[in-house]
Amino acid sequence: MTYSLIPIVALIIAAILNWDVFLDKNYPVLKRHVFVAYRFVLACLCIFFVTDILWGVLDALPNKIPNIINTSLFFAVMSFAVTAWLRFTATYLEESKRTTLIIEIVGIVFFLGGLVLTIVNIKYPILFSYEGGVYDPGIGRYGYFASQMALYLITSIFAFVRMFTKNGYKRGRFLVIALVGVTMSVTLFLQIIFPNLPLCSLGHVITLVLVHSFIASAEKTDVITQLTESTSREQKQSAQLEAAIQLAYKDPLTGIKNKHAYVELEEKINKLINEKAIGEFCVFIFDLNDLKLINDTYGHEKGDVHIIKSVVMIKKIISDTDIYRLGGDEFVVILQGDNYKKRYDLLEEFNEMIEANIGTNEPVVALGFSDFVPEQDNTIRTVFARADERMYARKKKLKEMASGQEDNGNNNASESISRLSVYELFYNNLSSPFLRNIFDNFSYF
Repeated sequence: MTYSLIPIVALIIAAILNWDVFLDKNYPVLKRHVFVAYRFVLACLCIFFVTDILWGVLDALPNKIPNIINTSLFFAVMSFAVTAWLRFTATYLEESKRTTLIIEIVGIVFFLGGLVLTIVNIKYPILFSYEGGVYDPGIGRYGYFASQMALYLITSIFAFVRMFTKNGYKRGRFLVIALVGVTMSVTLFLQIIFPNLPLCSLGHVITLVLVHSFIASAEKTDVITQLTESTSREQKQSAQLEAAIQLAYKDPLTGIKNKHAYVELEEKINKLINEKAIGEFCVFIFDLNDLKLINDTYGHEKGDVHIIKSVVMIKKIISDTDIYRLGGDEFVVILQGDNYKKRYDLLEEFNEMIEANIGTNEPVVALGFSDFVPEQDNTIRTVFARADERMYARKKKLKEMASGQEDNGNNNASESISRLSVYELFYNNLSSPFLRNIFDNFSYF
């Protein structure tokens, strides 16, 4: 029974180290075929530990037939485990097809040889026997273990030699295979000398620790690293794409949104109008007076300065709202929410600021605006057209004021408001549906 302690510990260690390899279907690996080969090795070794545990239990029974069957299974599983390890080695090292094929053929030959010895042992006990009820190793057992030692040693020497021709993580792979080969060769040699000790299980559990420490964990870390790098690349590409999109929607001179961005906004608003999913908004249109004169007189650089200053003035009055540049000196703003509610105050404040610029070197900007009227506006274009008409009226008024045809002492800040239709000015500011109904009836007549 004491014999079984080492393989029991080995099985527990194998389960603890590799539970996620067995159970996690999404275990992160770079190459799935390598992972499958590794998991196959683990399965073979776990079965081997079970047979070794049973050997210690069954050997204590008076009836030796169960242990004869188990010992035969022990040798068969050992052959399978060696073959599985050689297959994993060939897959993991990523050598040439010829080298891989040779290693796999050697593994298959060894498995078939071990299977033949196990079958032959039933009639001719060349591997083991139970003469007198005591386990007696046969001459074939020594040859069987010696052949395993030779395979592991050859694999170890091959890995050591190839290790010095590799760089980076591949060198570490060859080092692990070489260390496993040395470990198994030593434990197999000791197993030959001490047949009643579970030294093969000890060698295999050391192998599992080496494999898990330097292969499974390293591969998992490599996968996580690559995933992190991939995510970082995707985020960088996404940021670059977003920057490119922003650039496509951005006016290079002023930094505000361009006509392309406004066209998309217009399409979005028209869709909301069609779906009756938008309520209150208004359109502010701005146009810089005498830009052509400024360009012709002082040059386009001076004209650009005036355009930029115009945007600064608009931003000063209207904050938290996108400004769109539609042409050389024309800008548009869609007001909603709080800005919509205080649109008349914004209008007067802007006009007062502009009128103060008349007669100075500062820009003079005309502003026209119009509310969206749900009952009559099917698209934003109709709202835009009214605002545009009022903007041109305002331009004319500002030019008259600049030429002295208007009394500059008069307050003209409400000019745009005075040009609003009665319907637009009052209907949109009636908070009560009852009052709106009354207004509709009166406006009809």
